[in-house]
Amino acid sequence: MVHPLPKVTLAGDFILAPDATVGPRVIKEHELIYFINPRRFVYQLEEEMYSLNQPCVVLQRPGIDHHYWGEGDISLRHQFVHFTPGEMLGHMLPNWSTQSYFPLENNSLIPELFSELLHIVSDKGYGWEERCGALIFAMVSHLLEAGTDTEAHKLPIELQHAIHYIEIHLADPIPVKELSRQANWSHEHFTRMFKRYVGLSPMQYILSRRIERACRLMANKPYHIREISEMSGFQSEQYFSRCFRKLKGMSPSAYRHKIREVRPAETDRLDKAWKGRHPLNTYFVQ
Repeated sequence: MVHPLPKVTLAGDFILAPDATVGPRVIKEHELIYFINPRRFVYQLEEEMYSLNQPCVVLQRPGIDHHYWGEGDISLRHQFVHFTPGEMLGHMLPNWSTQSYFPLENNSLIPELFSELLHIVSDKGYGWEERCGALIFAMVSHLLEAGTDTEAHKLPIELQHAIHYIEIHLADPIPVKELSRQANWSHEHFTRMFKRYVGLSPMQYILSRRIERACRLMANKPYHIREISEMSGFQSEQYFSRCFRKLKGMSPSAYRHKIREVRPAETDRLDKAWKGRHPLNTYFVQ
């Protein structure tokens, strides 16, 4: 039986650490993601990449490879709901363009509707399925109707390829001249365009990605600092430590101690600061 309204399968309101990476992944349902406070985050949707620098929504088709990661030092809060479209929305989706990224205006109703949806699905009171379905229908139909200029936020294809190359070669030498050659741009033009769209020079971006990779390794793997520096693309442990201290304000060893001992308290602080009518960092599953 096909439900007339969309049906929630998973929802949540999560805070991601500054060095977090979600994906790459493929999910079988539609997904609506509201990025509340992105700062220098990148969202990759198959071969397309978007620079997330303002509150925005991503409407994700099922079966699409995607992931996102951050470059700044600010935690990312995002709300999401996985859903099956139902009969009413199902009639509209065939006319959906390829647009998936929707920057939000200050007067958008999406934040309030998303907050209400999460409250309802967490509380599961009377008629919660139908109420959630109505809210999803309202949000998605509004997005499909809205006309926005996504090209202004989409990275040029040459930079998309360059960033993809950087991500899979972080442990290897990455000459900027080689990146510019692959883009078929001059070194100067490549560097200028990279800084314009990404906010960092190519070398600054490569360095920041290597440091974030090292942060993830320190958080999740029991490697020695020397091994982590090599796996992150640094030629020496001393140079790695200098770069790490410059970007993070502490030594790698001090950072490892901090994320193991302090991060739970930091998460509790953020949870209290952003606490609403639904709990944070909790999956709401039907």
